[in-house]
Amino acid sequence: MNTSVAPLPDLPRPSHWPVDVTRYDRSPDLNEAERAELEWLMNRQPFQLRPSSKLILHRLLLPLEDVFAMTHLHPHICGETLRVMAMEMYYRGKTFWAWQDAEWIEIIGPSTTSFALWREKSGGKRRLQLMCSGLPLY
Repeated sequence: MNTSVAPLPDLPRPSHWPVDVTRYDRSPDLNEAERAELEWLMNRQPFQLRPSSKLILHRLLLPLEDVFAMTHLHPHICGETLRVMAMEMYYRGKTFWAWQDAEWIEIIGPSTTSFALWREKSGGKRRLQLMCSGLPLY
């Protein structure tokens, strides 16, 4: 089956983002405690953020949780989004603040068509796309 993939349109970036990113520690590197905690989480099934994980990963979780609150996402969607974000930060070895456009496209998808096809298999990217709509990450 040969399906053409339409590129995502260039959307204007708002002059004012709904979340003030200057409030957050946007350091690109994971510190040793964050790296170790992400590794611990990736080796556990099912993925579950313990209270101690939330403390260690606080600087990474806070901006995401602020967007969840702003968008009124269902707790299940928030949990799945945190899982995807944690997994990607672990595999990439850096915080989401450091991801380049190509990395975001790899995670979310290069087109609305590919995104829709992936979404049929799993809601993770849709949830991630909703969450990212509140942060100027790229």
